[in-house]
Amino acid sequence: MTLSRSWAGVARISILSLSFSVVLAGCYGPGAPSADPSTGAVPIATNDLVKYPPDNMWAFLSSTPGLQRSYEDLAGAVAGSDAVVVGRFVGLERGPAYAAPGEIPGWHAIARIQVDKVLKGTPVLAADGTVHVEFVLVVGGAGYPDVTLANLKHSIPGGPALLFLDTWATYFARAGGDVPDGFEALDSKEIYRSIGGDGAIRIDQGLMSPPGYVDGWPLDLKGASIHGVETQIRSLVATGAP
Repeated sequence: MTLSRSWAGVARISILSLSFSVVLAGCYGPGAPSADPSTGAVPIATNDLVKYPPDNMWAFLSSTPGLQRSYEDLAGAVAGSDAVVVGRFVGLERGPAYAAPGEIPGWHAIARIQVDKVLKGTPVLAADGTVHVEFVLVVGGAGYPDVTLANLKHSIPGGPALLFLDTWATYFARAGGDVPDGFEALDSKEIYRSIGGDGAIRIDQGLMSPPGYVDGWPLDLKGASIHGVETQIRSLVATGAP
């Protein structure tokens, strides 16, 4: 995936295109994941740090190439997610590095998400009481990208979002095949990722505010009350609708 000049020129957020012939080609392969800046928003530099728009911050949590939608409608997204929650970003910390033997490392970060409401599933909470969402930060480099992490910490959005989450274990299982060497620790039912470009929809003053980088069903929710959407999701869960 090619990032816009305004995005890539400010920080090393872009993920390099690699040639992994493993399950994680969906993470580190051609068209590798990164927040998609197609909203046109330009990061703002303050105090030598970069501040990214909230939509871009939520987008990182998918580690999905191109931020495509994973599902065709809300019912599909609900049925296909391990957990659906309303939550908010409350912290960001260094994550591990993963690499297949002989390949360059991918440096990860961990978003700590406070869960306000659970609409589906039983999300596993870490010791700090938050859900941990691990995502690809930067691929390559000799050491952890601390400057990039500092920029993202500076950009943590203050408001809540409706989140559709899968565990990384679910991601690997759906990809098929064996978990590649070097990534075994990520194959966990306690570590989450959002489902794709449709994995996070911000809530602004009680109304749904879908990101501009995704098309399809999230846009149908624009301006809808979160309370009405919660009722709809609970109904879908109760009826087991696909």
